[in-house]
Amino acid sequence: MSLLGKNTTSVNKYAYYNDYILKETENKLDLANKTINIQNEKIKAKNEKLKKINKKHQDKLNAIYSSNSWRMTKLFRNIRNLKTILELIIQS
Repeated sequence: MSLLGKNTTSVNKYAYYNDYILKETENKLDLANKTINIQNEKIKAKNEKLKKINKKHQDKLNAIYSSNSWRMTKLFRNIRNLKTILELIIQS
């Protein structure tokens, strides 16, 4: 009877310890998941902010490209670009 009591006590201690380790691991996983979710939300918020900024800049560029002065100076920009290309070829 004494041996059975010792074995039962050992098994109970092992089962308790096993449950404790399992709960601690689950708690750590829950905390890690919460942290990841918070970081994902921050990243989503930053992406939305960047999309708004990008749209704002794109709207400004579209306004410039559609302006008369931009269209009228196209020839001069092409000449300047051609000059730059020729200078690079000469330097090579």
